[in-house]
Amino acid sequence: MKHVLIVDDSAVVRKIVRRIVEGMELSIAEAEGCCDGLAICTQAMPDAIILDGSLTDMRPLDFVRQVRLLQNGHHPRIIYCSTENDVVHIAGAMRSGANMFMMKPFTQAELSGRLQDLAA
Repeated sequence: MKHVLIVDDSAVVRKIVRRIVEGMELSIAEAEGCCDGLAICTQAMPDAIILDGSLTDMRPLDFVRQVRLLQNGHHPRIIYCSTENDVVHIAGAMRSGANMFMMKPFTQAELSGRLQDLAA
């Protein structure tokens, strides 16, 4: 079973994402911040990471860079989620190593579409 990590400080967002991901028959882990998320990645690298772009315990772009430096850090699909939709913000996320960008709030269809091939 493929594994997804959600890194978001909102318990509501984590709960919504959990329901969507588990409905796709994917397993999920949750982290309230980048530091906790990085610890989870160090123990077991997920297949995908859904990352809130406005976390404050560590800059999310630094989190992406640090994940990419870990053993198997090239493996996970990192979906960077943000309420900021300017080109500079999106380009920064991609340059840091994120694979995809998704605007918040997102729909079930948007998230499912980005994870569909993992559920196959």
